[in-house]
Amino acid sequence: MKTFTPIAITTGFNHTFGANREGNSQYLSKNIHDIQIFNTQATKINDEIVSSTLIKKYLKLGEISKTGTIIDAIVTQEMISNI
Repeated sequence: MKTFTPIAITTGFNHTFGANREGNSQYLSKNIHDIQIFNTQATKINDEIVSSTLIKKYLKLGEISKTGTIIDAIVTQEMISNI
C-alpha cells in the first residue's frame, strides 16, 4: 500500500497514541478536518468495562464463554450505534 487515505477513523473510548500517549480522539477531531472521527462509548458487562485487556484476561483464564459474551456485546453496541 503506497498511501493510506481513510474517510473515517473510529477510536475506543480510552484510545491514546503518540509520545507519552498524549494523542486521543479529541486531538484527532481538532487537528484532522477532512476525515470523520468516531469515538465509541464504554460498554460494561457485570460492572466490568469491556476492553481488549478484559478479553485477553478471560482468554488467558480459559473463560471462552465470557469472552464470547463480551465480543457479542461489542458487536451489538456497534450495530445499535450505527442505526
